[in-house]
Amino acid sequence: MAGFPGEKVTCHGEKVGLLNRFTRRKGTTKAVKVRASVRRRTLDCQVVRRKGRIYIINKKNPRLKQRQG
Repeated sequence: MAGFPGEKVTCHGEKVGLLNRFTRRKGTTKAVKVRASVRRRTLDCQVVRRKGRIYIINKKNPRLKQRQG
């Protein structure tokens, strides 16, 4: 199949090209930012300790998710 340079076709026939790589679906969030020191950025941020690690989660603005480590 001919396509754009760098375009790949998966086994289901879906094209994974430059446009699909850089656009995100509605409702998805980025992964957690991993930092050496974390802090609450807004009043809505919550400090959570899970499995020996400290996480900062924010349900109103999920982009502010952080993990210490």
